[in-house]
Amino acid sequence: MLARYPAGHIFPPHWHSANERVVLIEGHILMEEGGRKEFLEPGGYAYIPAKQVQRMKCVSATHCSFYVFWDGPLDFHPATD
Repeated sequence: MLARYPAGHIFPPHWHSANERVVLIEGHILMEEGGRKEFLEPGGYAYIPAKQVQRMKCVSATHCSFYVFWDGPLDFHPATD
């Protein structure tokens, strides 16, 4: 799925039942999962295991576009810190 979000968009803490893969096309994203932080630049790749709580933020001055894939049905479960 191709996703596009505006600059400053915050994805609140959440998790998915399936493994997730993200490939950033445009912008810069800060990803937090499993107690670590990672900055993705265009062409960057991230793998988030199933049921891993994550949060993301588009930290660029312009929008962020990325391809996102799951190896199972898409779901979204809000999480608390």
